[in-house]
Amino acid sequence: MSIRTASPLPGVEVNTLGEVYRVSPDGKRTLATLYKVNGYRMVSLPDGSREYVHRLVAKAFLPNPENKPEVNHLDGNPSNNRLENLEWTTRSENAQHAFRTGLINPYQRSAPCKACGALTRAKDGICPACKPRLRKVARDADKAAAAHDQAAHLMTGGLTQRQAEYLSLRSQGLSYADIARLRGVSRQCVQDAIQKMERYMTAPGRCLYPVLDRELRRRKIKRGELAKLLFLSPSCLSNRLLHTGLPYRDCLTIRDAYFPTWTLEELFASPPSYPDATTTAVP
Repeated sequence: MSIRTASPLPGVEVNTLGEVYRVSPDGKRTLATLYKVNGYRMVSLPDGSREYVHRLVAKAFLPNPENKPEVNHLDGNPSNNRLENLEWTTRSENAQHAFRTGLINPYQRSAPCKACGALTRAKDGICPACKPRLRKVARDADKAAAAHDQAAHLMTGGLTQRQAEYLSLRSQGLSYADIARLRGVSRQCVQDAIQKMERYMTAPGRCLYPVLDRELRRRKIKRGELAKLLFLSPSCLSNRLLHTGLPYRDCLTIRDAYFPTWTLEELFASPPSYPDATTTAVP
């Protein structure tokens, strides 16, 4: 194959071997110095810009009727800029060629999925197949935790056997539907029974601190607001108000936030004699 020479740009000549020459105004030709950038040969042009050698060769010798934007190296070697090794191509065609020849490995930057071990390029390390399943597991865990929190602060004394069973299963994280299937009743029956127990156990007058409970209601301070003040969950706060009592630190926090003129003895006075919760049946 004969060597041909052409000038794709003013002051520059290239040949079919991929060699680049500078051409001075007086016609003197000088072999240009090439350098590599990411494996590709580049040359500095007389106007101060830079260009890839393979693009100069393609512009000089290869027709491009479809106006394709990229030049592909057929053998995959970016340093081989001979004319017979080049072709005009689209971005998609270039990528497909690189994949077929092994220049691009889609799993080069992959890592094993944290759940199943399959290779994935996901930033969080979880492959697309596992994400829906893990989200469902997380939702189920949240529901079970909410069910446990709902039942954990309720007293079991004085309940009928069936009510105690409902409460025990609910505290294990079972849903209303699961309990209904186990006991052969409707879901609504289980839900109504547990919510009735919850209303009874948290009813006004069953707080260990009746003065505090009365003042909170008078000032329209909700227990959710009080739970945030003490950095507690609502169920944990209810358990302390109804059964275990508040620690001294929490008593000071409540007094200082809402009742600065009260003494601790006045605000957290002992309750009157309520019916024993362990012997009183739930109505």
